[in-house]
Amino acid sequence: MYDLQEPLAAPAPQESSFGVLTFVREFGESSRKVLFSSKFNALMLFTPLALISWQADWSDAATLIFSLLSLMPMAERIGYVTESLAEYTGEYLGGLLNATMGNLPELIVCITALQSDDLRLIQLSLLGAIFGCLLLVLGHALLSGGMFFDEQTFNLKAAEPQFGILVLGGLSLLFPASLTQSDEQSKTDEINYSRGTAVVMIIEYGALLLFQMYTHNYLFAEGTSQDDDKPLDGEKERTVSAGAPSLAGFDMNDLEDRKEELANGHENGSAYSPMTREVNTTVVSLGKSGASDTGDDGGDDEDEEDPIPFWHAFLWLAILAAFIAVLSDALVEVFEEAAEELGVPEAFIAAIVLPIANNACEHACAVIFASRGQVDMALGTTVGSAVQIIMFVIPFTVIVAWMLDKDLTLYFQGFETSALFSTVLMVVLSIRTGTSTWITGFFLIGAYIIIAMGFFIASDIEFSDDDDERR
Repeated sequence: MYDLQEPLAAPAPQESSFGVLTFVREFGESSRKVLFSSKFNALMLFTPLALISWQADWSDAATLIFSLLSLMPMAERIGYVTESLAEYTGEYLGGLLNATMGNLPELIVCITALQSDDLRLIQLSLLGAIFGCLLLVLGHALLSGGMFFDEQTFNLKAAEPQFGILVLGGLSLLFPASLTQSDEQSKTDEINYSRGTAVVMIIEYGALLLFQMYTHNYLFAEGTSQDDDKPLDGEKERTVSAGAPSLAGFDMNDLEDRKEELANGHENGSAYSPMTREVNTTVVSLGKSGASDTGDDGGDDEDEEDPIPFWHAFLWLAILAAFIAVLSDALVEVFEEAAEELGVPEAFIAAIVLPIANNACEHACAVIFASRGQVDMALGTTVGSAVQIIMFVIPFTVIVAWMLDKDLTLYFQGFETSALFSTVLMVVLSIRTGTSTWITGFFLIGAYIIIAMGFFIASDIEFSDDDDERR
């Protein structure tokens, strides 16, 4: 029996009644991690300036510069939230998600330009991204690594499939240019050939992902050397972003300690593939893996960045994608006028300046990887990103253009085609032995400067899309 004199206890609050407040509080914590975990994110402060400049009709050059600065940290944050999503989707689905989202900013810029019929902007920006990854970023990484180590080695067995598909991509973009030289080939033939080739390229890229993540993933396991036939005992692999590493957690002061460790017998153990590395108890962004494995104890906790919850990551992925889309719209709209204001050729901005801005985080990560003796990770960041652009982003954009009834093809003008295939051959031949020195990086940077000067000088021809100038 109940005592009527005793007040009834208040009912326990239902968890659902506080669900929204809990979500808001937790989302605020996740937002703090996304926005404030890296000093690089300070560049996001240029986002409102870019939007105000665009809407208030400020200088087109200012809008372009603010937009480029704003896009730089967003690509890196896309990598972080994608890795957080991958934590909840399983190894292989997570790998596919990371591989697809690696170059999401470039895809968004291309789709935006496609809607505005800026087909040459699409071609040159993607081509410039390949040059930047293979020559400038990789060259700088190998040069920096050579300053700390006389000679660096990497997993050649794991690199061979990447090199093979890189050559295939170069040939796939060379053949349309060769076909166009024939007077008997019509514009329709060029379009149909490009679309068919694009489908084949995406299938080949899918086969590479299958090879790396499933059938032969042991080749890319951390700790696997080029003489190993299978992964070391107890090794696990998981997929990480191919195109958007994180800068948080890097400490340049430990480079000398890292060099001493390697000199005492601690071999390069990082995976060549940008899609595999050791599983830790917390998610470590690609750019931070070097920081977290510098010691047996796993490094300091500050070097690790915990994943955010699934729905928080999903929301932030949508938010970042939306901001990138708006900034891309502003960039595409003011592009030609801004180039005229700055007195810089449009082709130079599209092929050199824009890719440098998009690859800024990737550039920094690759250099730090190589400086720590992790040349495999540096190669995976650069070559892996270039492979993704040439074998997935470019053909995917052609297929999207096909769906939108746009005549985007795989045809690149003479200078562009020769520069691309020469770049592929130079990279493959330079590191085919499985070793690298500082002079290799120096040569690659020199090649990039030569190509950049070509885009600056040949601007009037390079940015034109007239059929008369193709022949």
